[in-house]
Amino acid sequence: MELLVVDVLTSDITLHILAYKIQDGTLSGELMRPVHPILTGTMISNLAFKMLTFAALVPIWLVLYLLMRPDFSAVTATSLLLSVPAIVLGYGISFLMGATLTCVAFWTTRVYAVNEFFYALGVLFSGQFVPLELMPRVIQQIAAFLPFQLTRYFPTQLILNNLSSQEILFNFGFAVFWLFAWLVIFLAVWRAGVKRFSAVGA
Repeated sequence: MELLVVDVLTSDITLHILAYKIQDGTLSGELMRPVHPILTGTMISNLAFKMLTFAALVPIWLVLYLLMRPDFSAVTATSLLLSVPAIVLGYGISFLMGATLTCVAFWTTRVYAVNEFFYALGVLFSGQFVPLELMPRVIQQIAAFLPFQLTRYFPTQLILNNLSSQEILFNFGFAVFWLFAWLVIFLAVWRAGVKRFSAVGA
């Protein structure tokens, strides 16, 4: 159940908000505004989607809780507090990865196919499909250095109090690294994409 909550909080739908605007040229109107398009309608739509999703899922989660009676004895106030910045960082990473992938629409109409491939990697290496501790050792080792596990697995394990202090510090540091890395990648891809977008007269 913790994973379901974390998944909603860190998921990103930027591709479905922005890609069609790039492809049909309507992005040009947003480029005229003084605020970056990613920080206006795209971010707001992402947050609104989360609120609507929570409104729909909370009753379902309550029913599941009453039926399954999951054990939350390991969850503490400290673990919940620590999970808050982890979820914020996880969402930031997820958002910037999604925004970068969306920029592929500046060059190709097959951006949705690229996104599906990337999503499959995320499901595998974030522990969303199968908990990472149950995966083969080589998958765990690869996942430890990729950003995907920081969006789902790390916040969930924090909530469940399953990590040592050393693992918590390492993952927080790694999350900050990946957040800035994806920010740099996004800005570079966005600038190159907007130049191409303007060059073709959109």
